[in-house]
Amino acid sequence: MIERVPDQLWGVKLGLKLLAERAKVKGEFWPYILNLPQKFSVPMFWAGNDIQALQYPPVIEQVKMRCRFLLNFAGRDLPELLSLPLFADGTLPHPFRGQPVDANALGWAMAAVSSRAFRVHGPTKPAALLPLVDMSNHSFEPTCRLQVAAPKDGVAPPPGMLEVVALTDLEPGSPLLLDYGPLRNDFLLLDYGFIIENNPHDRVDLRFDLNLLEAARVVGGVDGEQFGGGDQKRGNVAPWQQTVLTQLRLAGPQAQLQVGIGGPEFVEGRFMAALRTLYARTPADLKGKNLVQLQNPGPEGALGASNEKQVLHTVIGACAVALSRFPSTAKQDEELLEAGGLSEATETAIRFRLGKKRLLTAAIGELGRRLQDILAESGRAKTASGLAKKKGKGFG
Repeated sequence: MIERVPDQLWGVKLGLKLLAERAKVKGEFWPYILNLPQKFSVPMFWAGNDIQALQYPPVIEQVKMRCRFLLNFAGRDLPELLSLPLFADGTLPHPFRGQPVDANALGWAMAAVSSRAFRVHGPTKPAALLPLVDMSNHSFEPTCRLQVAAPKDGVAPPPGMLEVVALTDLEPGSPLLLDYGPLRNDFLLLDYGFIIENNPHDRVDLRFDLNLLEAARVVGGVDGEQFGGGDQKRGNVAPWQQTVLTQLRLAGPQAQLQVGIGGPEFVEGRFMAALRTLYARTPADLKGKNLVQLQNPGPEGALGASNEKQVLHTVIGACAVALSRFPSTAKQDEELLEAGGLSEATETAIRFRLGKKRLLTAAIGELGRRLQDILAESGRAKTASGLAKKKGKGFG
């Protein structure tokens, strides 16, 4: 039956296997299953008002998609699989030993799998449940790591055997902390049910489109400038600019229109490169510049200080627009948390959205500092140029 589930739905496949093992009372994995939580705090099980309290459409839509899939699979696909002749006529034993499996049971299994499975052999390989190991909590400052077991005294371990190795001396009773990977709070919340405050890998996703950029230009104070140096109608993009946007995967059939604020890049390089291109006046401005240089330029940008100032003002405007779309302010969220009396889900939702707002606010501050550095450098350059001209005139 599991083989009939598409490989990309690995959580469903592993969840069905977990339910099959749970039906084997006193089976090999019975002690492990008994110790699994009966309830999980992932948003898929939250009340509707708590889901909406996230105030962040990308995650809200992900939660809704998971709920729709769960209900559809449990109500339509799973009964169809269980009615196959090999189970109905007794050719093979019922996979769940006659026990009913509904949306609640499948939801529990999927939550158990998503919050505890490890992709130990790489992101493209099947995930696995690792009893006891999955009791280790996450930390970006881990005390141990998970690895393929090494040979002992020249004897190779059994295939697939894994081991947890301490990264430092641990006192008895110290928690074992594993690094789950560079995950943003969106994934931590959806799959594990928790978030990390001040997560260095967190980001806010914006959708790249000209409507956003027009609003961002107005808010950022560059309304008087037109893309392409004013040689086109507002809202249009020149063919040479469109070519670069396609190469950046921000246009065309392979477009991936989500661009990020935050994370290691602070502002996603594709977003910066696209804006630098859109504010370029002619194709000659891009001569000798490849995509890497457009995304990762020097202090004054890839196309000069004037271009970079327009870009920074626009990104600041985009962050301000994103902040304005939240129904509540950061101050209001902080007051709610300080007042207390919230359910676990409500508090988590508020802390999640507050983290996004703080990230956008920090981005505006950092981009403003970059802008001031460029202005200061431009001022120094003008002063030096003026002094050079005076010196050239002599006493004549």
